[in-house]
Amino acid sequence: MSRALVRLISLLVVAVGLIGLAPLSLALLAGILALWIGLLERGLTGLLAQRIWRMRWFFLAIAILYGLGSPLADPWLGWQEGAYRVAVLIVLVVTVGLCLNQLPARELSDGIASLLRPLKIVGLPVEVFARRTAATLDAVNEMSERVRSLPRGRSALNAVAQICEQAERYQANAQPDHAAAAPTARDWAFFVLMVVSVGVLQWLT
Repeated sequence: MSRALVRLISLLVVAVGLIGLAPLSLALLAGILALWIGLLERGLTGLLAQRIWRMRWFFLAIAILYGLGSPLADPWLGWQEGAYRVAVLIVLVVTVGLCLNQLPARELSDGIASLLRPLKIVGLPVEVFARRTAATLDAVNEMSERVRSLPRGRSALNAVAQICEQAERYQANAQPDHAAAAPTARDWAFFVLMVVSVGVLQWLT
């Protein structure tokens, strides 16, 4: 089993486990992730905070939509639901950041292909889908860094247009065939932690 596959399964466990999770259980899962980051992934704190901050308007829009839809009998119910949905998304964003950190596009593509291989039975072009998905994620990371380095104002419009055009034609850097990287002890530890944590929290819910 490859490193990418273990990380993708860990991400899938959390994504599925978030479905129907009670607010208290969600808070406990967030605390477990925060403890993991504080102890073993402290270098990712700034990056994860930056990603969450960049999505702040999206989160605010979700909270407002649920809040405005509050029932007249209990006007706070919608705001509570909106806050819960935002918390779910933040936990998911953090988990994605942890699982895909320093994972090359080639490894990610191989991991996605391995995860979806059973779907080849129904004719899904798994390898093509995996390559394009990995290349898209790789392009988003690269292009976002370039966009942040652009100057402000109208002078940046042409540069942004060029970056968008390049993103459409982007392909992950070709790499020679190599053996898939084996999962590290930390990858396995995170996988086991997520399986146990999500299982227990779902049981408590």
